[in-house]
Amino acid sequence: EDVRAACRVLREPFAEALAAECPDCCVLLNAEPMRTGIPEGPEGYLCRNSTLFLSLSEIQYPIPHFGCVVVPLVKSSGHQMCVILSSKPGRHEQAEGIRRKVYCALTKARESGCRRVLVVVDGLACAPGLRACLGGPFQGAFPEVAVVPVAPGLRAC
Repeated sequence: EDVRAACRVLREPFAEALAAECPDCCVLLNAEPMRTGIPEGPEGYLCRNSTLFLSLSEIQYPIPHFGCVVVPLVKSSGHQMCVILSSKPGRHEQAEGIRRKVYCALTKARESGCRRVLVVVDGLACAPGLRACLGGPFQGAFPEVAVVPVAPGLRAC
């Protein structure tokens, strides 16, 4: 199975992609810490337009380096989804470390029973790790994966 068949890179902004895709899981790779109020970007959008911010007080920071946090019941625009927050890679993190972060997040999505996954990639460094996981251990695990690049220039998975 070609990885590109299961993974689409969206060109619309995060808010439009979220409304159009109606995912049952939103994976935020490179999530910024949300300890001091509402951040910018996709995390901030979800905090302002869903119940995510209410759940964040229960999260222990920092998120483990190769771990992630699952917020199982986030309500947004009339539907419910799971949100997975993965820690931001270090500036000089190697490809294997980034792949481990992506693997952890996708494992949590699969364990949560997610089928329609929206992945937010903030930074091009995560793209190869996502591609490797979807083409390897998670091949066929998710019928629909859409990727929203926050940084411009991301090519198809």
